Amino acid sequence: MAETILFKLSGFGIHHGLPQRQDADTTIVEHNTYSQCMTNFIGKLGPLTLILLAFIAACSSMQTGQQSSSVSAPSPNVATVYFYRPQNSPGGAVGVDITDNGIDIGNLQDGTYFVYHANPGQHSFTATTDTTSTQNFRLQSGATYYIKASVVPRQHLFHPSLSVVSDVQGQAAIQNLKRLAYHE
Repeated sequence: MAETILFKLSGFGIHHGLPQRQDADTTIVEHNTYSQCMTNFIGKLGPLTLILLAFIAACSSMQTGQQSSSVSAPSPNVATVYFYRPQNSPGGAVGVDITDNGIDIGNLQDGTYFVYHANPGQHSFTATTDTTSTQNFRLQSGATYYIKASVVPRQHLFHPSLSVVSDVQGQAAIQNLKRLAYHE
């Protein structure tokens, strides 16, 4: 025996396609069973739920410097390198790909940073946008470095550059940037 359930609706548009009774100031919708109604409702939320889950997953790999300890404890066997790109920097719409001796280690968007742990010794860091810029660094074990990525728009191209900044300047710079979890 089918059970009839009455729903009082207040302008949400759920009643479309269902049998209706009109009273003076309310619309009453009849539906055969509660499970059918819930199935229809969940079916309408399915795509929205998937979109929200994808958005949450994408955002979970990023965090701001103030949400966690912004400075990792240096390891005595490796060098710790903070690559960062200031918020609202010139050429901010263009990402900067960073490589170490030809191996991709990350991409910096406007207002982001990441931590990279490298073996001591000579490293050739390359920043790439429309063009490339390579800087050679000798990293020491147990040391911490802050490398700022910049982009200069010039002649319809975006020219990247990498520069080492002081610990004080680097620590202050990353405080309000989004931390990317590439190598942690």
